[in-house]
Amino acid sequence: MITFELSQNNFRINNTSLNFPIKIEDLDNILLVLKRTTKKKHNIIYTWDDLGVLAYSKNGQFVESLVLELKKDIEIAWQETKNWFDKQTELKASKLFEFAENKAIEYGWEFGGEIAGHLIGEFPHERLEPGNYKLYVHPDNHNDMFELDSNGQKRNWILEMHFIDKKNKIGGFYEQLLT
Repeated sequence: MITFELSQNNFRINNTSLNFPIKIEDLDNILLVLKRTTKKKHNIIYTWDDLGVLAYSKNGQFVESLVLELKKDIEIAWQETKNWFDKQTELKASKLFEFAENKAIEYGWEFGGEIAGHLIGEFPHERLEPGNYKLYVHPDNHNDMFELDSNGQKRNWILEMHFIDKKNKIGGFYEQLLT
């Protein structure tokens, strides 16, 4: 397992302190897996696909910036949640929220969203109205997500996964059509 530690004044991979710029060979020695190299017009991108690490270099010898992709956990948890959802015939939105929260914990994160999804439609979902959660996957929405709309049509939902780590001040977000 590879461990990444970030703080305001320190960056460590597997207990090895690193300072930018980082030598490519140092990253190779620490990460111990094959990387993919992509040459672009103004830089070279080194990608360790299995670890979700991307490194950017202008000269091919030193890394000036590093990106850690957290999406894999979130994307996998999203798919597992969808697979579980697809097996249901009735489901309160609050139960789906609880399931999404538990997925975050299962993957070593905290669920960071006030909602875990929403109906598709013309309504603002950036700001929740207190007490009005029927359009959202929210702990206080106890309505069945499989209920038909007022026209007798199936409702379409978006599932949102928000994974955060408050201590390290990092997180990620993944959303897709659920139904």
